[in-house]
Amino acid sequence: MADYTQLQQDVADWFARDDLPVASFVSMAESELNRLLELQAMERMVEAEPTSKTAANLYYLDLPEDFIELLHMETNGYAFEYVTNTQLTTIADAGSDQPYVYSIAGKQLLFPKAWPVFYYYRARIPALSVTNLTNWYTDNLYDGLLHLCLDHGTTYIGQDNPVYRQKAINYMRDAQDRDDQARISGAPLVQRG
Repeated sequence: MADYTQLQQDVADWFARDDLPVASFVSMAESELNRLLELQAMERMVEAEPTSKTAANLYYLDLPEDFIELLHMETNGYAFEYVTNTQLTTIADAGSDQPYVYSIAGKQLLFPKAWPVFYYYRARIPALSVTNLTNWYTDNLYDGLLHLCLDHGTTYIGQDNPVYRQKAINYMRDAQDRDDQARISGAPLVQRG
């Protein structure tokens, strides 16, 4: 099974050099994969109730450290609607009963009232390191991860090779397509309209 150690060795072997900052190439590749892919393995669920308040009298929840983007949020079966920070402050100041609105400021979800919330978000895949030798990418997209590392490596040494990037893109596209297909597999066909 491929792991962080094997990946670093493979990159060094492809370049036939052991003086390159391979760990940096891996970090850049993982960052790129986290930005570009939307996988089921990246989805997380949180149930919480805001109890703390901001200086502007808004309730808040701190977003998880691995947060990339909010996918869905609800309370008591009602979906929340996003509003700007200014709109949210106006709603809170007016004591409005406008239900189920939220905003995001920095690393916090903001609410005019304290409701129990249930939300899904897209999270970063945990980074590879000497203490975390495998992750979803090493287990399921090793070839794409390797080729992205090689792409970053060729840029570093000033010998860009577009073949590495194109292969990485093809592997990423295939992984996303398979993940999308798995998400709907088993669902019945429904004719619309």
